[in-house]
Amino acid sequence: MQAPDPQAALPLISADNYKEIGERMVADFLDGCVAGTEQGWTFLKVAEGVSIDRKPSAVQGGLDLLRGSLLFNTSPEEVWRRLIDSSHLKYVDYYYESSRVVEKFDEEHSVVYYLYAFPWPMSKREFISLEVYKKVDDNTWIAISSSVRCSKVTDNASIVRGVLHVSGYKVERYRESEEKCVVTTLTQADTGGYIPKWLVNKDAGDQPLVLARIRSLIEMNVKTYNANK
Repeated sequence: MQAPDPQAALPLISADNYKEIGERMVADFLDGCVAGTEQGWTFLKVAEGVSIDRKPSAVQGGLDLLRGSLLFNTSPEEVWRRLIDSSHLKYVDYYYESSRVVEKFDEEHSVVYYLYAFPWPMSKREFISLEVYKKVDDNTWIAISSSVRCSKVTDNASIVRGVLHVSGYKVERYRESEEKCVVTTLTQADTGGYIPKWLVNKDAGDQPLVLARIRSLIEMNVKTYNANK
């Protein structure tokens, strides 16, 4: 029996439903950021200053949900501004190749196409996601992403399309400080193809370490901007 296509379960994004989908994404993401064993999280490790937790999942194909958090000595507004600029990925994600905005609905919602070049013999991976960039309150900002189907992106037989069940960042002011914040990242991704889920889970444990690379990037004052954003 052929395995179900994970793309088929994704919503088809449109100008009529993007806000509703975005609202669900925000609620689910903020719920996922809540710490505690009662929410199913278990402590994994601290590495490069990043505290990493893991949450096994019986759904989403058995893929683990990973969470990391790190203190930044930079204002939350500046960190958030850097995170919503996808050009930072070429400095902090080893496999990132390119990205482009497919459709911009408003200042908070865009459909973005990402392309990743994995090591040989793996095929390239692509992700199509709705991104939400939002100021939640005076102390909290989010930049989050979740896969959708989009009629404006055609299939490419040579590229494997993955699924981002959840990916993104919460930036929270630290103890009313104007120049410090805590950044929390959540990620749960299916890279697609024939990679066993146990191997994906094994390799995903270091993914939240991207926070340490982002902090270093900001501290070095590297400034790059994606003209499409």
